Amino acid sequence: MKNNNKYFFTSLMYHATIYNYILPSHISFPFFPIEITWQNTLGAALLIGSILLLTIKPNVRKEKDGANRS
Repeated sequence: MKNNNKYFFTSLMYHATIYNYILPSHISFPFFPIEITWQNTLGAALLIGSILLLTIKPNVRKEKDGANRS
């Protein structure tokens, strides 16, 4: 059985870094409200989409590499 602790720690640190940027914006919104326009909504969707792609893409690549090595 493989020891996957280093992968878990790397993933945990990656998500902690992401939330380091996202969480303050949610907390500060009531104090500094912005007008919600289609540009802001599109920007938020692109930001969340890019985070999801960066999270999902390495996992797919690891699975393909594992299949090629077998």
